[in-house]
Amino acid sequence: HVHCCPEGTTCDVTSGKCKRRDVNLSWFEKELALVVAVEKVICPGNKQECPDNHTCCRRDSSSSPFHWGCCDLPTAVCCPDHKTCCPQGYTCDTSRETCYKSGSDTIVVAKQYTIPTPSQVESVICEGGEYQCPDKMTCCKSPSGTFGCCPLEEAVCCADGVHCCPKGSVCDPASQACKTSSGQLPWLDRLVANRVQMPRTKCGSGNATCGTAIRCGSGSATCGDQETCCKMSSGQWGCCPMPKAVCCEDHKHCCPRGYSCDMPTSTCIRGNGSHGDDVLPMAKKRPADVLTKP
Repeated sequence: HVHCCPEGTTCDVTSGKCKRRDVNLSWFEKELALVVAVEKVICPGNKQECPDNHTCCRRDSSSSPFHWGCCDLPTAVCCPDHKTCCPQGYTCDTSRETCYKSGSDTIVVAKQYTIPTPSQVESVICEGGEYQCPDKMTCCKSPSGTFGCCPLEEAVCCADGVHCCPKGSVCDPASQACKTSSGQLPWLDRLVANRVQMPRTKCGSGNATCGTAIRCGSGSATCGDQETCCKMSSGQWGCCPMPKAVCCEDHKHCCPRGYSCDMPTSTCIRGNGSHGDDVLPMAKKRPADVLTKP
């Protein structure tokens, strides 16, 4: 009742591993379900806040009180790339966006920062109602249909889907700058927009919950905040049981971030699959929940 393994593997209590034919994987420790009452973590400078059991991590090397990100781990290790983080006791491998523990073969995928909420300030809801940005930022749509947040009010969203410029200027891809009547300004990187939070998903009876739900598309289908929305063969939304997953083309399975779906073998492969943890069994999607926004 302490550990668990991915679907398609078996728990080997003797070795403390997850076994599947000739592949051995490190098993995972279960986490206690969150309680409905949630506190906030106030980031230094008192201008931004993260959800309970998160860690405030710098998004750059500046001293601005607005340049924090939220790592979905308590007392996390903030990686030097200013965009990923690792569990306490692990070391960041920013080249692979993974975390490793000295003296152990355990490797986990590093978590990406999310944008913290400005303290005592409302959020800007992006077109379609699925994404939100902090107040005084601008929602910019990417070619994939997701949104980013430009850290300026009424900003100009550049066509490359990555950058933005101040109001009244023009994006100039050739010089990678914002052109104004008086000269040039450096263009800005967009930040990743947060999904609009939906009601918490209950774990069985009582007050325990399994995180905040995220909305799939523009309808009422939702998945847990540690899941990924993936379309199923029926055309309806399904939920992959891992964050930022790769949705496989059969519309039934999915793979962890950084892996690719190998349909002939029904496995998830990273790189050339030469190491034991480079080949994982595919995970099955489940039908998405249907919740009503409060």
